[in-house]
Amino acid sequence: MNKTEANQLNQVAKRLFTSHYDGCHYSDPDNCGACALTIGNTSPNYAGWARVYVEGERPIPESWRMDFYDELCSENEAYRKKLEESVKWFGVRWQ
Repeated sequence: MNKTEANQLNQVAKRLFTSHYDGCHYSDPDNCGACALTIGNTSPNYAGWARVYVEGERPIPESWRMDFYDELCSENEAYRKKLEESVKWFGVRWQ
């Protein structure tokens, strides 16, 4: 990953946290990606959530720590490698 790629990933990830669909009333985690990423879920409710949090430089809730480690051990090798690369570049923040 280079700085340009990292900046692009960071911008996209940050946008995912705030881009609600038209008509969303900020309380629809089943149908809205931004709600799924930000509403106080007891566990992650968004595919690829770990990369989005890491690349968006958002703190991951402490209660999701084991879920995050599960993502690092994903059977999806391509996803796992991209997540590892993102962790090396951006680091991980815990809440």
